[in-house]
Amino acid sequence: MKKVILSVIVLVAVLSIADAAPFQTMGMLRTPDAYVLPSKAAEIQFVYYMRKGKANDWELEHVPYGMLSVGILDRIELGVFAGDKVAFGNVKLKLIKETLKVPQLSIGLENIFSRVPNHYFDNNSINNNPDKRDYESYSPYAVISKQVVIGGVHTMLNFGGGMHRFVGQVPRSRMFSGMFTSVEISPLRDFYMQAEYDGQDFNVGAKYTYHNFSFKLGYQAVENLAKKSEGNGYEKDLRVAAGVSYLFDRYAKDKRRPDLYEFAKDDDLKPIDDGTGLDSGDLATNVDGTTGSGTAVVGTKPKELSPEMNDLLAELRRLRAEREKAQSALDDLRKWIESTKEQP
Repeated sequence: MKKVILSVIVLVAVLSIADAAPFQTMGMLRTPDAYVLPSKAAEIQFVYYMRKGKANDWELEHVPYGMLSVGILDRIELGVFAGDKVAFGNVKLKLIKETLKVPQLSIGLENIFSRVPNHYFDNNSINNNPDKRDYESYSPYAVISKQVVIGGVHTMLNFGGGMHRFVGQVPRSRMFSGMFTSVEISPLRDFYMQAEYDGQDFNVGAKYTYHNFSFKLGYQAVENLAKKSEGNGYEKDLRVAAGVSYLFDRYAKDKRRPDLYEFAKDDDLKPIDDGTGLDSGDLATNVDGTTGSGTAVVGTKPKELSPEMNDLLAELRRLRAEREKAQSALDDLRKWIESTKEQP
């Protein structure tokens, strides 16, 4: 494992000589969430980024970049970004762990050791870099995240605020003073759709996971597509990124983002009477009136389960059956021992 992590660090360092852009950070597309990598886990990410802008007549650029993140003590996540002739680090600290009713809270600091000052427009060191606003050094933030189920769809909501890179330069961005928000929904298993406001722009994206791989696609500053009527040419701006990441979690004992239903107590998952007067046991009533694992109840309201939760319930039922068999065997053994004692 140490050799693998060392190889990844060397590879990221090599990427630092290439052009790049901070299109994705420790969480969503460009905004962080409150979740951290578990201890002994690491994630490596490579991104292919295309950018073009009308304001300064930029030519279409093809820029790769890479990032590496590691988890420490199930509470801290450290990240390294390499590219665009700069290299810097990110750190995130979990303060409050998410529960069924309480959101997760974390604080972080991005662009550590970046050579771009907080007011980059006063510095000409990388004046020709179209993404220089995103490299403002030592950008702190705080963010809360909560997982919920809305209409049977697993949803993650994030809200936070930060300084420096999170605060835009135009009047619209200054109105929000570094506030950012994002949402991620999963209409299909392993498929996620994302949307966010990063304090400057509106971004959209999609993600598909396969085992430990994640494949991502993002579009930054999507609001520029609606500016054709303003005559400023910003509708011709282009910022599109496609990325792939791999999670090394073989030795990790926890997850980066806990399963929503792992928070629920046993009393929160109750069977629904399907109108027959029969107890359905651990089976819930589906929306079509049949019994099965398609829905469950948290509190008193029926709720459709995700495919992951259905798998979890199936495993719990199997474990319950195994426990009942073991208990029955113990009872038989106890009766046999008692019967031997009664014999003269």
